[in-house]
Amino acid sequence: MDIKEIQNKLKQKIEDADLILIGIGSELKTEKEEKEIYQQKSKKQIFEENLENRAVNNQKFYKRCFSVYEKIQGRKSNQALLNLANILQNKNYFVISTNVDECLYLSGFRYIVSPCGRERLFQCSENCSNLTWENDTYLKELFSESKGQQILSEIMKAEKTDFSKEKWNLLLPKCPKCGKFADFNKINFNKKELYCEHYLPEWEKYMKWLSGTLNKKLLLLELGVDFIYPQLIRWPFEKTALLNQKAFFVRVHKSLSNIPEELKERAEAIAIDSKELLETIC
Repeated sequence: MDIKEIQNKLKQKIEDADLILIGIGSELKTEKEEKEIYQQKSKKQIFEENLENRAVNNQKFYKRCFSVYEKIQGRKSNQALLNLANILQNKNYFVISTNVDECLYLSGFRYIVSPCGRERLFQCSENCSNLTWENDTYLKELFSESKGQQILSEIMKAEKTDFSKEKWNLLLPKCPKCGKFADFNKINFNKKELYCEHYLPEWEKYMKWLSGTLNKKLLLLELGVDFIYPQLIRWPFEKTALLNQKAFFVRVHKSLSNIPEELKERAEAIAIDSKELLETIC
């Protein structure tokens, strides 16, 4: 079966279902997006080159700041997610994702829960509390015409001999509770499990929606999910499919598409990269 046949079959499954539960994993991360090729150096390229020339300690953090800023300002998403959102627009569905990037929220999905974190939020780098806060204002101040941009421009123009890493530290966000440096929100922060409450309202909606799927014609569509936090998508999806005799389970992953023996009659394994499958679906 070629990819077009698989796409048509999947679209028919979506069309026939009354309810659709979508699980999104690492194959659909933002980092897998194809990068645009510029004829001239983009602002991002210039920014990153300056970071590298100055060997900034927090280089990775600032690069991610710029990436998130560009994504949110331009409302950029990847084509695979945009296509999926378009196909689902007239369906009753819910999306759960283990990814922390913002593309899911910029793609047009209406009902989402992201229990592993969101890159649009900051949290304390020292895990002083469960506090999270939106980083939109910080990113705008850092990269638009404001105080942050002035400092940034000064650093960019400075010669290596005049450069001071302390100036970069002035730009780092601070935790409003303890004053330590902040970083992007994620559940496995500093290799510790951090319980962040920001997703709880979304989770409550998800649980309520899920409770209404029993004995309904439910399609469980698992896309690119690996074994990082299998208790969030892989195992619950299998359990839901087993309990609901009217459910059909589709697991899509290039190398981890295996289906439990008990579900063979009401499930399908598709051994293809989820992003590749959805990029050309229409």
